Formats: sequence, C-alpha cells, structure tokens
Amino acid sequence: MLQRPLKLRLHKARRWRTSSAVPSTPSGSLIAALQSAGHYSAIPPDYVNKLDLSYIDPKSVGRKRPQKTKFQLLPGQTAIALQTILARFIRHVYSNVGDEKWSSTAVDKQRLDDTLLKVCNEEVLAYLQSRGHTIEDLMTWSWIITAVLSEEAATRLMMIAGKERVAPGIKGNLIPTSVFLFVLRREQVSAQALRLLMLHGWSRIYNKKSNLWATKIGVNLEEATMPDSWSARRWKSSELATGMYPKMDEKTIMIMIIRFLRHARKVWPQALVSIAAMISTHINNLSFGAQDLPHSPLRGKRIRHLTFLYNRILSLLAMPSSINPYSTVPYHQRAQFNILKHMSTFRPPLPINREGYRAVVKIQLAHKKTLQECDWAKMKASSWPPWKEERLGIDVDKGVEHGISRATEAMFRMNEAGYANSSWEKVASILAGWDTDKSPTIQTRSIIRRAPVGLQTNLRDESERKHNRESIAAEDDPDVWASRIRATRTVQEAWACFIAYDDRQLSPTQEMYFAMFEKIYFERNNQNYRENHGTSSELESLSTPKDVSRPFPGDGKEVSPAPLSPYEAIYVPSQPPSLDELFDRMLKNGIRPTDKCLAFLVSHAASLHAGLHFLRAGGFFQDDIFDVAIYRRIGDHRIDDIPQNVFVALVKLLCRFAATKGHDSLHEAEASPELHFARSKAQLKPAAFTSSPLLLAFKLMYSRKPPYRPPWNALLSALARHGAILSPEQGKHMRISDDILSWNISIEVVQQMRKLDLQLDMQGFQIICTGLEKALLASRTRVRSNGSKRNGPRTIDMKKDARDVLQHGIEFIKAAFKTMLGVFAGPTSPQPCALHSKYNDRQYNNGIDPSVLLPSLLAIPGPSQLHAYIRVLGISGDYDELLVLITWMAMFAPELQAIADEARNGRKLLRRCLVAVRMFLEYHWQSSHISYASRAFEEPFAPQEIIAQIKNVVEGIESWGGWPGDEEVRVYGEKGRFP
Repeated sequence: MLQRPLKLRLHKARRWRTSSAVPSTPSGSLIAALQSAGHYSAIPPDYVNKLDLSYIDPKSVGRKRPQKTKFQLLPGQTAIALQTILARFIRHVYSNVGDEKWSSTAVDKQRLDDTLLKVCNEEVLAYLQSRGHTIEDLMTWSWIITAVLSEEAATRLMMIAGKERVAPGIKGNLIPTSVFLFVLRREQVSAQALRLLMLHGWSRIYNKKSNLWATKIGVNLEEATMPDSWSARRWKSSELATGMYPKMDEKTIMIMIIRFLRHARKVWPQALVSIAAMISTHINNLSFGAQDLPHSPLRGKRIRHLTFLYNRILSLLAMPSSINPYSTVPYHQRAQFNILKHMSTFRPPLPINREGYRAVVKIQLAHKKTLQECDWAKMKASSWPPWKEERLGIDVDKGVEHGISRATEAMFRMNEAGYANSSWEKVASILAGWDTDKSPTIQTRSIIRRAPVGLQTNLRDESERKHNRESIAAEDDPDVWASRIRATRTVQEAWACFIAYDDRQLSPTQEMYFAMFEKIYFERNNQNYRENHGTSSELESLSTPKDVSRPFPGDGKEVSPAPLSPYEAIYVPSQPPSLDELFDRMLKNGIRPTDKCLAFLVSHAASLHAGLHFLRAGGFFQDDIFDVAIYRRIGDHRIDDIPQNVFVALVKLLCRFAATKGHDSLHEAEASPELHFARSKAQLKPAAFTSSPLLLAFKLMYSRKPPYRPPWNALLSALARHGAILSPEQGKHMRISDDILSWNISIEVVQQMRKLDLQLDMQGFQIICTGLEKALLASRTRVRSNGSKRNGPRTIDMKKDARDVLQHGIEFIKAAFKTMLGVFAGPTSPQPCALHSKYNDRQYNNGIDPSVLLPSLLAIPGPSQLHAYIRVLGISGDYDELLVLITWMAMFAPELQAIADEARNGRKLLRRCLVAVRMFLEYHWQSSHISYASRAFEEPFAPQEIIAQIKNVVEGIESWGGWPGDEEVRVYGEKGRFP
C-alpha cells in the first residue's frame, strides 16, 4: 500500500516582493512605494534565481550565481535618483491626491502643500532641473506607471512622448529612460501595448519624436490594409523632431531588448524579427561609436565582448514562445538568421561559440521537417533500428549524407569549430535522427531545455550541469536514454528502450518516466480514436477530412501502431504497462513526480478520480482533502501555493469532466446540481456551492485569478462544449437555456480576463466562436417558439436573453477579432492600424531598412480560427462582414498561407474555409440535420452582388484553388455540424 504524503507541497518558483525583501536599489524603492500605495498591477514579479541585470554585469559573473547585492554609489554620485524621487512622490503625494481623507478644505490643502515641499525640496528641484525635468513631470510619470492595464500605461507614455516641452529654459525630454524601462518590467504586457512600446523604443533608437496621435486612425478591417499607412512613412515626416532623447548606452539598449523579447515570446512572437533588427542594424551605430562599425576592424576585448553579446542574443531567441511554440518557430529562425548574417559583416567576422551553436540547434530541432528530411523519413524501415530501406530505384544513390538533418549539420559545424560533444549535444543528436553509436533513430520535433551555460560562455559543460556526471559513463547518462525513449515510433520501441536501461542495474530517472508516460498516453489515445473513429473534437466544428495526410513519425506526440509482421516488430520481454501501473512503479522506486510530469498526468488523466489520485501522490494536499469535501474545503489551503502548470492542469481536469449531456459530473449516482450564476460587476457568484467539477473550477479561478490564458481557455472550452449541462432539468427547452446561459457566462469570463490585462488569443477566439454558434442556434429556437405551457417570468427572461444574443453576440465576436488582429481603434484607446505586407521601394528613400517596421498584424489567424469565425458570420447572416473578411484574407494571402503551411493539413483546412463561405452564401443550410430550428424555416440567400464580389476575390488568389464546387459543398454539408 502506497503511503500518502502528509505535508502540503508549496510552490516557490515565483513570489511577489514584500516590503522587507525589496532590495535597496532605486528601482527597489519605487517598487516598495507602488506596493504601499496599492498599485499591484505595476509591480514587476520577483523571480527566484534570476539576476537583475540593471546592476550586475553578466560578463563579470563567475561559475556560481552571485547574490543580489545592495546598490552601491559610485565616486561622486549622489544618493538621489529619479526612481527614488518618484518613489517618494508616489508614496506621499500621488497616492493621496483624490483620497477622501484629503478634502478640499484649506487645512488639507496646506497639509498637501507641506508634504509636497518635503518631497520636492531644494536638492530634489536642483537635481530635476539639472536633468531637464520639473515637478509636473513627477505627476506625469506617476500617471504612466500606476496605470492598471499595460495598454493604458503604453498609451499614456506615447501621449506624453509626443508632446513638446513648453517650460522655459528646460530642454530635457519628457519621458526618462528609467520610466520607459520600468513599464517594460510589468509581468503582463498585452500585444497592443507591446506594439506601442516598441514604436517608442524605435523612436529612442532613431532619436526621433514619437507621436501617438499619428497612429490613431479610425479604420475598419478593409481600410486598415492600405499600404500608405503611418508606420510606412513615420520616419519620412519632416515634422518629426530629432534629438529628442539622450543617447542610450549599450547596457540600456540590451536591457530594453531583453524585456522586449520576454514579452514578445508571450504575446507577439511575430515581433521577434523586428527586435532582432534593433540589435543587428542599430546597436553598433548608436552604442559603440563610429570606430566599431561593422566595416571597421575589431580588436581584442571588443571582439570578445561582441562575441559574448551576439551569441547570448542567439540563445535568447532560441527560447520558445508561449503562444503555439512550434508554429512560431519560423519567426525565431528568421530572427536568428538576421543575427548570424550581421555577425558575418564584422571584420573579422564574429565567431559562434558553444552557446550560439546550441541556440541554432535548438531552433532546428523544433522546426518542421524539410523536403529532404521528409524523403529520408519515408525510406526508414519499420524494424528497429530504422535503417534505410530502398523503396525506389533512385533511392540507391541516396547515401547516409542524405539523412543528415539541419540540426545534425549545425552540430557538425560546432565540432569543426573545436567544441566536443557533451551530454546536451548527445541528446540533441538522438532527437535529430542519429544515436551516439551512429545508428538511426526517429527524427523527433522537440523543444529541448536550454543548456545550463550559466552567465559565461567559456564554462566547461560538465561543470555547468546541475548534477555532477563525471562519474557516470556516457552510455549510462539518463538524459541520453530519455531522449532515446522519445525518439521512437511505437510504445513497444519506447518500452524496450526503457527496460534496456533498467537491465543495466540502473534506476530510471524522472525524465525517463515522463518520456514513457507520454508514449503510453498517446498510445491509449490512439486506441480510443480507433474505437470511436469518425468522432469530432470538442472544438472542431467539422470532422477531419477523410484524405488527411498522416504525419511522419516524430512530427508530433502521436505514436504509430506496432508493425504487423513479426519480422519487423521489436522484441520486448514484457508488454508495456498502463499509465497507472507505471506511475505506481515510479512511486515504489522513491521518485516523486516533478511539477511538469504531474501537470501532464493530471491534465491527461482518464478520470477525475485518477487525476485527484495523481495530485495526492504529488503531495500538494493532505489526505482528507480528496473526498467529496474537496469542493468545500479546498479554500482552507493556499491556492497560490500550487505551481502554475499544476494549477492549469487541475483546472483543465475539472473542465474536462464537467457535466455534459449523457455524462455525469463526479459521482455516477449523483445528479448534476443546478448552477445559478448571478451576474454582478462581471463576477460569477454561485448560489450554492456543490460537487460540480465546473463550479469548483470557477471557484479556483476566481480565487487565484491567474494572469495567464490556458486555464481561462479551459473554462471557455467547458462552456462552449456541445451538450454542456448547467441545470439538472432534462428536456429540449432546458438544453436551449443552458446553451444561452453558457454564452452569457463566457462573456463575463472574457471581461474578467481583460481586467487581468489578458486578451483573447487565437485558441480562445476559436472557443468563443464555437460557443456563440451554439448560443445563436439556441436563441433562434427560443425566439421562434410560439408558446409554452411554462410561460412565465422565467420564460420571458430567457427570450430576452436569446434576443440579446442574436443582437449583440456577433458584434462582440467581430470586435474581438479586430482587436486581436490589431486593426480596431477604440474610442478611448487609440491603436496603430494594421499594415499591408507589401510596400513600394520608393517609401524607403530615407535609407531605413524595411525590416525595422513592425509586423503588420498582432496575430495571424490559422485556418481553424477562420473557419470558426466564418461559421458564426454565416449563421448570423452577416454577409457584408463575410465580404470584408474574404477581402482581408486576399490581401494577407501570403501570411495566411505561411501559417497554413506550418499547420498539419493547413492547405485543406484553408480550403474548407472557402467551402463554408459558399455554403452559407448560396445554400439553405438550415434544411439538413435540423435539431433546434424548424424545417419549414429557410434563411434568404445572400445578395447576388455580394456573392459575385466574394467569388471574384476568391478566384483572384491562385493558391486558393478557385471557387468551391457543388460536390465540395455537398460533402461539407453532410459532414459538418448543422442544425
């Protein structure tokens, strides 16, 4: 019997600063003032084991991480700094302005004047004047920094940065660099805010004035794509003043770029190329002086410094994005290539060190297979090892060199540069398709961990590793064996590798168990798919096409079935265990799952009971918390102590097993209780907290309010799921009411996300489109119902909610789509418009490289998101918006095609979007498979003018394949989900 851990497992990966823990630095004093004033959204998080590069030189750090030291004054430096002055102003003046305790009486005014005189004494005034600032600037900076939302802070900063200095005798700029960098330290920065901040960053690099109001163009989706936009000619205007900002030094630029990279990976990966352009095109001219231009010869320390700098940037660009880490790899690769190209322009060219080579290898491992790599994957035999098997006559001439992947080629170049292979390179080589004994493996698309290079690039790898492996033979390295398990096709091959390590009388590690967990889960997933072939995913509105091309082994997490021939099947002394059996075996060996492993197990548990068992074994709660009382007693524990990834997994687990039509919630003998949600100030308040998994998920989310999207998307997904039950009453009318209620709750969830400075991403947008589709169909049925025996106040309210969905639901989705793309300019928060992807060369007669321009869109929707959006537009009968959407898709066809090429079967899914457009334009789609609507009811056709215009646009894009045929529409109508 396994012993249950009795201690509560706490999470210490991230914590907020406390007043006693704030370091004695100028920025630390500002953080303490913001915390005391209650401006928590402006406080940057304090990450454990991360260094503040504002006060530590990375090159000066040795092998061990230094302790954070107190801020020390340099000779001749005063204790006064802009941050400390601003901190005192916020603490004593700004936070009290408008407070109830400070009334408009003469006594209170005198108190405020006295406080202001104490904060801004003669020494402070002299310091501000010497740097070109006034007391009014303190109020302005406080107004910027204390903004609740990042977009508000960025908008305020751009507004002030575009104004002229009117104070006589004052020539300084209105926004100091410290304020700008402090805004970038926020934990959450939306894509809209990041675009504004990057525009300001480019203004500082060019030393030209930025103007927010030049970006305020109230345009619609169609007008926003005109090429003659502000961003294309912002640097040509003669009205832009020069010399607005002081020259930024190298360290300041690097801090700015590092913070830009951190936010871009989270919300705007397309901007990585522009951030790389900041380095490669401008950092030399602005930071190093004319003598260090690429065409000038470099010497000694300068070469070492630039080598360290550029290779470190390569490493930062190799860190995966939070949004679709695999599909955004091309942006990382392009940014890296720009850096490598610029390194080659120096005299002599800057060398790539081990850190730089590893960064390149990491991106190539995560990239999609090339045509040559796909051709080599086709020739691999079904037996193990997967040696080359000649299938055609031309395959005879293809030798081993044909199977060298790009990642392997990069490692060859690293060996030629004099770097020996360490454990990290061996892991990468196995995942790239070749084992340490030169036998072939399965090239596996992976995102491997960043090599522990520390803060210096000249450290020996073996001394950098977390565990000392000097006494471990290369063939016994558990990391190498874990990669061998991943680089397999079937669960039998993975299990044979796992027990081969066990036969060496060695104990498998957590990484090996985790790799095996993945193989077993996806094998179980394949079995379930084969048993229920033809079922559609929860979020897909249409079943996958029959002619879907199967991916190559290693392209995804999926595993292949075992070969049928006994000559090709690998021998294993025992059959692979189940997920639960392997988990029990791991616990018996004294290995407790890490947060990453536990999050995977919980989020992919076969049942709610199994998921809670994994959590209990992970040691996050006491034993008695896992009975039915969990729904009442979980509040007794600190929800914030649960690690982020485990918390997300728990929410996903609860949402996956929320009650749906034909399924139970938690206990098979217990009916789903009715959920009553009172909408008040955009918060959900359950009237009776009972044993509903969905209700527990809401309680956890609204207690912790996590500032990241995955758990919020899980809530939206549970609400958008077809057949989701929010009330215990059965019958058609209650199902309709649940569909309408789920949409109203979804809107409140989105509003709560916006309060946390979270915008919908593409996944969340696709989910709410699915939820709106369900609500639109239910609302039509509710409104058309002639009468009911249960007519009363509740029925009238339901009809009112149904009318609200029909009137305002589609407007909500349209606004969300445009805001997500960055082409919508609201009345109170001006945003720059979207740009067309094509520009004329004459626009660059000022010598500015086009690569410095920001991406045209904040996000590029994939075929699945476009299809979901087209469906809600078609169901609502908004044919005008369909025309605008198709026109926009035609103008951005290259970008959409690039996204489709990165997705599996992306071209076919993009074609499905066009078929759906014709379906809703020309066919009475309500007449097939009706569930809610009446068969006698038929929607009118779209106007012939709109149909003709859309058809002309579609036929004008050659890659789209022309106007869909009748057979395509018929198949779509039969396979699609229609009322």
